[in-house]
Amino acid sequence: MADPVLLFKDNQFINCNEAALKLLAYPNKATFLNQSPWDISPEFQADGLNSEEQSKAINALALHSGHHRFDWQHLRYDGVLVPVEVTLTAIKLDDDLLLHVAWRDNTEGKKPERALRESELRWQSVLEITSDGVWDWNIETDHALYSTRWKSMLGYSEQDILPSNQEWQTRIHPDDQTMVAGTMQAYLEGCLPIYKVKYRLKCKDNSYKWILGRGMVVSRDQNNQPLRMIGTHTDITVFKEQEWLLNKHKEAAEYDAKLKNLALINQTQNMQEHVSLQVNERTEHLQNEVVKAEQAVLTKSQFLSNMSHEIRTPINAIMSIAFLTLQTDLSPQQHNYLSKINSSAKWLLGILDDILNFSKLEAGKVELEQQRFELEAVITLLKTVTTPLVADKDIKLLFEVESSVPAVFMGDALRLGQVLLNLTSNAIKFTHTGSVTLNVQLLSLEEQQARLKFSVTDTGIGLDLSQKNKLFEAFNQADNSTTRLYGGTGLGLAISKQLVQAMGGVISVESQEALGSCFSFIISLALAPSPVLSTLAKPSLKHSVKYPALLNARVLVVEDNLVIQEFLPDILGHEGMLVDLANNGVEALALLAVNDYALVLMDCQMPVMDGFEATKRIRANPRYNSLPVIAMTGNVDEYDIQRCFDSGMNDIINKPVDWEEAFLTMELWISQSMP
Repeated sequence: MADPVLLFKDNQFINCNEAALKLLAYPNKATFLNQSPWDISPEFQADGLNSEEQSKAINALALHSGHHRFDWQHLRYDGVLVPVEVTLTAIKLDDDLLLHVAWRDNTEGKKPERALRESELRWQSVLEITSDGVWDWNIETDHALYSTRWKSMLGYSEQDILPSNQEWQTRIHPDDQTMVAGTMQAYLEGCLPIYKVKYRLKCKDNSYKWILGRGMVVSRDQNNQPLRMIGTHTDITVFKEQEWLLNKHKEAAEYDAKLKNLALINQTQNMQEHVSLQVNERTEHLQNEVVKAEQAVLTKSQFLSNMSHEIRTPINAIMSIAFLTLQTDLSPQQHNYLSKINSSAKWLLGILDDILNFSKLEAGKVELEQQRFELEAVITLLKTVTTPLVADKDIKLLFEVESSVPAVFMGDALRLGQVLLNLTSNAIKFTHTGSVTLNVQLLSLEEQQARLKFSVTDTGIGLDLSQKNKLFEAFNQADNSTTRLYGGTGLGLAISKQLVQAMGGVISVESQEALGSCFSFIISLALAPSPVLSTLAKPSLKHSVKYPALLNARVLVVEDNLVIQEFLPDILGHEGMLVDLANNGVEALALLAVNDYALVLMDCQMPVMDGFEATKRIRANPRYNSLPVIAMTGNVDEYDIQRCFDSGMNDIINKPVDWEEAFLTMELWISQSMP
């Protein structure tokens, strides 16, 4: 191969090709082999981390995940630095687990990185001459750098402080450690906009100084996990001394109270221990384990919900800017690039939705609705979504609903459609020629309950026995290797299985390798009673490409994100709307007091006053009884959606925004509110 390729086992290279020897200018294989990656690397990499420590961590990560790509610096045989892009792939050879290593010379590609490094050094030099101490923490390796001022502020010399995060943590006052750790964790999880905390640090003479610590994450990985954090320390001891003197007597009283509470707790615990002797101990490690499991699921669910909002906001910006730019005059190449950006953003959103849906199902937070729906409407929507997926394939997409199947049911149309979409899109993905067929069959009809069989049959690549056995497991696919062609999260079938079980059914698969597959499930649905018209029902959408009600309509957009503020007026203005912007709920109420608006687009999470409180105050004023207020939010959790309606909002537009659907929604509400 033209690119350098090597084999690596137990921290030693065991083979390489001629391209690898040529890149590092080694005279022969014997000289090169039996060395570790850090033996042919400088002591420290460009980011300041130790080559040996970082290499071992990266190798372990690649063996665990199967694949990893990163930038690295090696030393040629003559001592010249060579920047390379490294791709590590875990492979099995004769029952041995090895790492396949591929290098790509990245000399020219390193120029932007060097410029960035020089910029960081200039920034660091400026901070070094300030009165504040400066710290730089690599979260992945726990490596930390501290400025001269940071050390001298506490009375230490340069050599007294090692480049480790432990040097800071071990000097935190014992009474402050829990609070500092909690604040840091809350910030890293996205619960706080900035890390800011007051606490005490130990000086070299064992005294303590009060510190105001501030910092921000400056680097994240592709999963938005924090990698690097930079911050400052300010000495606020003088300001805290007076506060400490005032609180000293109060703290003494609280300490006495704590002692009394501790004694009471001890007495209570003794009583509980006496009672617990009469209880089956085994039934009680089980109860504890259940509580721990529930807490773990709740914590993960809350984290994923918060991450959903944080991730959906930038995806919304990407998709909206791409949508806006696609409306302009573009060259074919530019149109192609932007279309791919838009498709990739939608792909990323689909992966996010899979993860969130699976998390909700695990936590038991998904409750099936019992609403009247027409099966034909579910099938029609499925056709609309899946037809574009076969545009570039030699596939017939067929939908067969037997004539005996009733038309209207009671149930959760959204969840049923989600299962059918998962199965149909999966079949299309793994079928290159032939057909994909959805069939709906009535098995029985008794006491207003219809027993239905849904089948999705394809002529695709099929499955072998081992693949079928693990197919419905979470995070699993028929082909889990790093070279798999089809992509995906491995959650679609696991989600479908749990949704079908929630509807009282069982999903199954019949398949033969190279001959195709048939995924099917059987559920019972109640027949819907005669419809009752409701004056409160949302008007149905009308498919149209023009929105006359939007022309010259003045709308108020309440949004604190500056990027979204920049492109929203252009997108709404493209449909003839006149746009005013407000940064938060307080500004929105002030603008509503002096202007008349046809509609309000309201973000939910904002500083000063959020969208929920702002909407409640709008609804408290009879003047705005007919004013439509529509949430435009990245919060897609059922709890947050219910909060929107409870606060008085009329409808919800999810971020990332599907603008065609958004324009239809705004058109309908503005038309309905017109006199």
